[in-house]
Amino acid sequence: MIAVLAMTALVAAPPLAAQQTGTVTGRVVESASLAPISSAQVYLQGTSIGTLTGENGRFLILNVEAGQHTLVVERIGYQTVTQAISVQAGQSTTVNIEMEQEVLGLDELVVTGEAGAARRREVGNTIAQINLNDVAEPAVNMESLLQGRATGISITEASGSAGSGAQIRLRGNVSVSQSNQPLIYVDGIRMRSDPYPKNVPPVGYSGRSANISPSPLNDIDPASIERIEVIKGAAATTLYGTEASAGVIQIFTKKGTRGDAQWTAQVDQGFNWLKSFGPDSAPFMRLDPWLRGAPSIFGGGISDAWKNEFGDDFPDIGYQGTAWRQKYYLSVRGGLETMNYFVSGSWEDNEGVFPEDREEKMNLRGNFTFTPLEDLTVQW
Repeated sequence: MIAVLAMTALVAAPPLAAQQTGTVTGRVVESASLAPISSAQVYLQGTSIGTLTGENGRFLILNVEAGQHTLVVERIGYQTVTQAISVQAGQSTTVNIEMEQEVLGLDELVVTGEAGAARRREVGNTIAQINLNDVAEPAVNMESLLQGRATGISITEASGSAGSGAQIRLRGNVSVSQSNQPLIYVDGIRMRSDPYPKNVPPVGYSGRSANISPSPLNDIDPASIERIEVIKGAAATTLYGTEASAGVIQIFTKKGTRGDAQWTAQVDQGFNWLKSFGPDSAPFMRLDPWLRGAPSIFGGGISDAWKNEFGDDFPDIGYQGTAWRQKYYLSVRGGLETMNYFVSGSWEDNEGVFPEDREEKMNLRGNFTFTPLEDLTVQW
């Protein structure tokens, strides 16, 4: 009888480890919009136990030793949150965390997917951040916004024509077979990196169009951007593959915040000019035989069209002098308990210093976050 009772007690007893550990679960959201924060590092201070939040902001940590612990939550661009928790053996402890965005003095982290935290100064990866709240003067375009605001970035203007893009290099040229343009991501979505091609016939006219290669970066209005992250070196290749050997530029646009509607209006006006040629310089407009009526091996015709439009007096139709530029921008952001919104629009008109040189752009963008249920968030 005693042997049977001892065997029954042995079978019914749970494992010793299960009696001494519990679980920690919860959700991490942004304090202003209550939107879930994904890929945040959640770990127990002084241990190697931790995890990353999912797309819905939820996390689960198993096999946590019973007792008092300090839970640490960290994410790039947000203030670090620490909270004391008590874990009971065999029970689940629920912790909900609200994180506030960090404006100044960012303590950047490198999210490696492993438990624990790795601060930027502790690793060799090169990650630079540009926070638009720190930029005092408004930027004309994305390329001027990047210029001089992060180490290792070289931006070379390809042309003085209106709308032309620039050449961007992170730590110089790195390949002879692949593109040396960095990869570009906007809110996690990859977009075109190389300039748009010229709209000219493929044969015979490749050098007879305007010397303009617009950059896809300039399709994004700088006023709608919240921050930019620039990843250089081996870190870019490790995280994004061999295509990112030239680096990665990540752009995060503004999102809505809970509260009343906040309107922002911006008006930019200015002008461009080109210094006149001196007496010792050759007249630029006469250097191209195409403008002077020389015969073309492909049949000509372009020269006559130019003469019909502008005549033969090239010095009189050369540089226009002052070229006016103007831009008008309007945005609104706000939100309710279940939905946040950010909508922006702009119209831009830039004249060039060359004849018939002009760029006109219209931009409309919106970010919406809808949270009908606690466990369901829709963003578009």
